[in-house]
Amino acid sequence: MDIAEEWGPGWSGQGLVEPREWSAGPIVLDRGGILSVNEFLNKIQDAFNNAFAQGVAPRQYWIEARVRGMEGTRAAALAANTLSQQLTDEFNQATDNRELAILYKIYHVDGEYVKFTILRGGAGDGPSHGGSPPEARPAISTTGPSNIDDIPAAEITVSQSSDFIAFEMPYCTVSSTVTDRPPIPPDMVFVPFVGVNNKVLIMLNSGQGEKLEKPIVLRDSDMAFVTAEYESQHELAITTEATAAGAASGDTLSSTLLKLEYKNDDPIKQYEIFRIDTKPELVGSSLYPNFRNFNLTEQPIQTKIGPNKASTAASYVDTIVPNKKYWYCARSRDVHQNISNPTYIFEVEMVDNKGQMFLISKPYTVAPRVPKYKKVGRRYMAIRPRMSQTLFDPTRQDGAGTLDIDGEPDSSILGQTGVDSIWQQIFKIRVTSKKTGRKIDLNVTFKNTGVVTP
Repeated sequence: MDIAEEWGPGWSGQGLVEPREWSAGPIVLDRGGILSVNEFLNKIQDAFNNAFAQGVAPRQYWIEARVRGMEGTRAAALAANTLSQQLTDEFNQATDNRELAILYKIYHVDGEYVKFTILRGGAGDGPSHGGSPPEARPAISTTGPSNIDDIPAAEITVSQSSDFIAFEMPYCTVSSTVTDRPPIPPDMVFVPFVGVNNKVLIMLNSGQGEKLEKPIVLRDSDMAFVTAEYESQHELAITTEATAAGAASGDTLSSTLLKLEYKNDDPIKQYEIFRIDTKPELVGSSLYPNFRNFNLTEQPIQTKIGPNKASTAASYVDTIVPNKKYWYCARSRDVHQNISNPTYIFEVEMVDNKGQMFLISKPYTVAPRVPKYKKVGRRYMAIRPRMSQTLFDPTRQDGAGTLDIDGEPDSSILGQTGVDSIWQQIFKIRVTSKKTGRKIDLNVTFKNTGVVTP
């Protein structure tokens, strides 16, 4: 094909006497070939450069291409009322608003755009190559085609690829322990044997539900499990002091620790039974330290219902002495070796009354210790505050920060910090005669008068 400059009155503005036509070419294209936009531009630009070098073109020309959205450009043209018939037909060819058009513009050294015509056919069709005059050759005019199929068009495939480089960037660092919830205590039942006074059947089964409780340590090896479980549930580490205190007392690790969640979310695999034959006493606020390391069997109790198949229930036959009390508790282990807290403490006794045998089994509880304030005297009784209640605390002065030496001092200025004050409080003191049993009640109020008892 050739690119020919149009005939028309546009030349009169350039000072030319008469119209003139020339063409750049020939530009050889392969029929059915694939051509990129840059390759197409380079071919036309090379033709313009050759035409200028050979003196065919009156001046230097350049061509540029711009991508134009079909829908957006059409809307802008309609708004400006500049949409020509050719552009209307061109836009109507678009089957989708996402289609694009390539707009080619040719301009010369003076910066003005020039209209050109594409001449189709073999080499030599252009006027500078001895071709036929414009009215006789099959030219495509920019003033508007008579047939939409005559509009010069091309099918363009645009391929876009992205080149990403991945960088490893620090985001955060999390250290945590993921564990299952430990199970809840099992159900525990004691069953006697007919005519047997020295054996008892202990039946254990998996409990149900969930609880919030503080962990109770019954074996030395429990400390590592409780520490890991506490860190997993609360994301807090148990201090060395709390661990040492728990190991020494056998009770809950610390009264300030949060509770753990106990839940049967896995099958129970094993059980542990603890037994003592002396009456448990309170250690702090708990009875369980009496059972520390007094497990009935060295290995946990497990009942199998088939090869490599463990039952969630188990039983154990314990040998005891008749007419003697025993105290029991038990706990569960699930398939992940998580341990539960112990059951209630049971007091068990097999009674044998000359052949009449029966089992006594009941939960064991102990009443909390109530302090008894009792003193023994013979003739005289002195009632006075202890030393810690009579110390002067300068931080407890009145609002002005001074003391009135003429008035009765405020009772709040006496007493060591951290000690419950006795001032302005009423205490009842009962005196009982050891001989007659008669009682005298004294109501005593402590006041700070500022008078020192000689």
